[in-house]
Amino acid sequence: MTSQPDQYLPLHSIHFFNDFKLEEGQKNIFENIISWKTSPPLVKTGRSTYLLVKDTDVPFQGVKIKGCGFFDVHNNTVMQPSTEDGYDAHIQQAPDGIKEVHYQIEVNEHDEPMYTIPKKRPYGAQFFENAKLEFDTTKELFDRWNDKKEAFPFYYPIGYARYKKLFYNDKPLGVTILGIPGEKETALGKYFVGNFEDKGLRINPYIVKYWQQHCAPAGKESPDYFDLLATLKQLCFEFGKTLSHLHKHYVDHDSHLFNAMVNLEHGNVILFDLDHVYNVSELSAQKSFYYMLKDLEIGLVAIISNFLLNGIVEGVVLFEKLNQPIDDYNLIEGFFAGYFGEDNEVAKQDAKNIWNRMLTFSLNTLLNTPRKDHFHVAYDFCEKERKKSYIDAYRYLKNIVAKQHEKSLTLTPEKHATIMTNLFAQRLTLQHTDPKQ
Repeated sequence: MTSQPDQYLPLHSIHFFNDFKLEEGQKNIFENIISWKTSPPLVKTGRSTYLLVKDTDVPFQGVKIKGCGFFDVHNNTVMQPSTEDGYDAHIQQAPDGIKEVHYQIEVNEHDEPMYTIPKKRPYGAQFFENAKLEFDTTKELFDRWNDKKEAFPFYYPIGYARYKKLFYNDKPLGVTILGIPGEKETALGKYFVGNFEDKGLRINPYIVKYWQQHCAPAGKESPDYFDLLATLKQLCFEFGKTLSHLHKHYVDHDSHLFNAMVNLEHGNVILFDLDHVYNVSELSAQKSFYYMLKDLEIGLVAIISNFLLNGIVEGVVLFEKLNQPIDDYNLIEGFFAGYFGEDNEVAKQDAKNIWNRMLTFSLNTLLNTPRKDHFHVAYDFCEKERKKSYIDAYRYLKNIVAKQHEKSLTLTPEKHATIMTNLFAQRLTLQHTDPKQ
């Protein structure tokens, strides 16, 4: 991995959103960090730096500057945005060293989904066109927001910049400057942990705090396993609600649980990483449908896999032991209710079916499998649910798309089933020909 030498990186331009009254001194700090007049306080999780914002009349408490460098974990140093090296976006190391191969779904010129291998990306950097897209997207969402500014379920648009001399494959590099609503927000995925110990379930501290502020019944001081599930169901509802709001305007988000943050103060779920979305108004109804379906399926499978693999599943035996009604804690129903509305009976029934299959699989298969094999067993289950959800969701997602585009979706269920069959066959072909497999 190579990098530009540590030196000042001149900017071609920098733009700030004037609706937020930041002081000139704060803007100067951002510009100095982006241009490396001041070395960015980068973190080990990617290409962004985070700063606190205090004593300012703005609805956010922190700032994320995305694309200004990279933390090199091998040398324990920070590096400037690279113009030479790219990392392989479709190969990742899962827990226990297991290699995961990720393919990306795009919708082609025939408005049909297809799997592709993601292109390499520059270390610590972001293409300027994506930086500006993320700013423009969050700005439009903010301009359309009619509720309290503090409850805005996305990051706030602060600004963007373009480097003067940094290019990757002839494309200029740049950064996005975004406002983070809370000082200590946590990824939604971290709420899906509840491992059992010798003395019983260790309650997730994030869940406890959220439960205390938003879910605890009067007079109850300590949550139990079922409170944990009820809280997760509420969070899944908020997740679906925010995704639905995004889809009214933009699609293709990659909606997994670590692209979502929980705002503990307001109780909502915030989506971020909007640097590659499409404006719904510029798409055909069928293209919108498939990008919405892709996002919805990613969120659904993320909920299922995190439930199965992070220890929460080990408490399902308590349902029978303590005579608790299983359907009251249906996480999938929470997610679908947030997205489709609580009165959508078709989606509600499908959520019940998925939940029952999850619990049956958990009791009959997963909990009887050695822990070292849980990943592969759960992965196979999730793949089956992924394929099934692509077919089943047609019945209720088509109505949302038709309403949004103010015309019927001409895609028939038979045609959709054929397209899905072709998609899964195409993925198998890609797997067989991919040299990284």
